[in-house]
Amino acid sequence: MKHSILKILSALLTGLIFLTACKQSPQPAPEPPIAKIADKTIFKNEFIRRAEYTIRPDWCKGDSYIHRKIVLNSLIAEKLLALEAGEDNRLTRNEEFQLYMQGRKEQAMRQWLYEKEAVEKVQLDPATVQKEMKPAGRIYHVSFLHLPNEKMAKDVQSALRSGMESFDHMYKQISGNSKLPHKDISWQHPESEAIRQALFTKEAKQGAIIGPIKTEDNDFLMLRVDGWTDRPVI
Repeated sequence: MKHSILKILSALLTGLIFLTACKQSPQPAPEPPIAKIADKTIFKNEFIRRAEYTIRPDWCKGDSYIHRKIVLNSLIAEKLLALEAGEDNRLTRNEEFQLYMQGRKEQAMRQWLYEKEAVEKVQLDPATVQKEMKPAGRIYHVSFLHLPNEKMAKDVQSALRSGMESFDHMYKQISGNSKLPHKDISWQHPESEAIRQALFTKEAKQGAIIGPIKTEDNDFLMLRVDGWTDRPVI
């Protein structure tokens, strides 16, 4: 009886081990090298980085066999040069080259620190991101009045709200010109944070008069929304 139980337990244990082994994902095969020069090896990913992420001259920027061969040959030449020069050579002993390499290393360290301390620690609220995405591709086409002081800005605002004067007529009275100035204002490049808040925190209607908006130069703007162009941010 004991032998039968032991046989059953042994069979169950063997089956469990077999099932566990089957569930384990196979390890990816090591990447085969494209070329090997002494102890230096060129892998496929290194070739792709050189071919796709590096600016190439016009005479070898295509995807033909010859152009790919030129890229590979340049990598092989670099490995040969590294072997010939070694770790201690005239270039590595040059003071300007040493300072250049030190600068590149310190810049890489700053970028790594910024990534760790700034980018990775920021947790954006999805609702806020969605809210900002909606107007992010919008470009408003506006006409504007430039007003030198707060009193004039309030007088113009009052006249426009009462319907006594039109936007075009107010501009003609103030400037003496008949043609209103126009500008395009995008979410990415507002002229000031105040203008961004006035135009992009809520959707403005066509023909809406916005302002007066106090600028960083302590003068005032009145804006009229003439229309907009939407390019959805993807």
